[in-house]
Amino acid sequence: MDDNFLLLDEEDVEVLRHRNAHFGGNFAIMLEYYQTQNKGALLDEERIDYLQRVEEELGEDLAPYLLRETDFEQIAAAQEAYRQLRALYEGHSKGPIALANLILSEESEEEEALEAVTKEGNKWLGELIQLLEAPDFASPLFPGYGYAPALAARALGAIGDERSIIPLFEAIGHENEFIDAAALEALVQFGEPAKQFLLQRLKSPPFNQETGKAAAALSAFKEDEEIGKCALEMLGNPGIAKATPLSIYLAICCSGLKKKEDYLLLEQVAQHPALSKEAREELLLLYAQRSRKRI
Repeated sequence: MDDNFLLLDEEDVEVLRHRNAHFGGNFAIMLEYYQTQNKGALLDEERIDYLQRVEEELGEDLAPYLLRETDFEQIAAAQEAYRQLRALYEGHSKGPIALANLILSEESEEEEALEAVTKEGNKWLGELIQLLEAPDFASPLFPGYGYAPALAARALGAIGDERSIIPLFEAIGHENEFIDAAALEALVQFGEPAKQFLLQRLKSPPFNQETGKAAAALSAFKEDEEIGKCALEMLGNPGIAKATPLSIYLAICCSGLKKKEDYLLLEQVAQHPALSKEAREELLLLYAQRSRKRI
């Protein structure tokens, strides 16, 4: 290999990983997809084109030079996932075609694919929960480019079976931001059952990462007085008040407070020396907003 092309960075490694996993090692097919479709990994088309030209000039595949053994193992796993999905369509394997369509849907097809899954009620509840929890499908290297678990969360929210509340809660805090946002949105769709589950988690010691997840989820419930009162009470605990980001989420939850006496107490809590700076600023902002409304 020409030494002029040895200084390729991790972005180029990622391009090659995706080319081999999704496009059969073919740069031309990869470029065509990214130029015409809405979904995919966040890759630079100009860099894909550049690497294609490098390969053409060298007359050999870049992958053996740049990819590690673990990369090839992950690519093989992604290709196996594609093989299993193809087996469904070809009738060689039994399973929900609607779920395969959801995984492989492009952005313009998502709503139709979601409707096809959710119209059957909780028939595919177990499979959707498995997809939500599947670490492989949260990776952009796998079919669906990492969006499939988020689509599963959206489907679970639409179906509304309360058995999915705990899996949706456990999906919060995922490093994949699409899964995180979809799980929060789905929990809000459940309304009261999800709210009571989250409040119980919030108030139950020990106060740890699970507490923070519950507070984050409850902060997505807009203008709820019960949530606001619980959050304000917890902020009165010095150990909780100084914890971030927990105290920040609790402060956001206080937006649901409605009574004058609660906002007067909020002002007192905001002055507590143990309170984190960010939570104090959020509480004082809420108090100022309510003051302008003459609480």
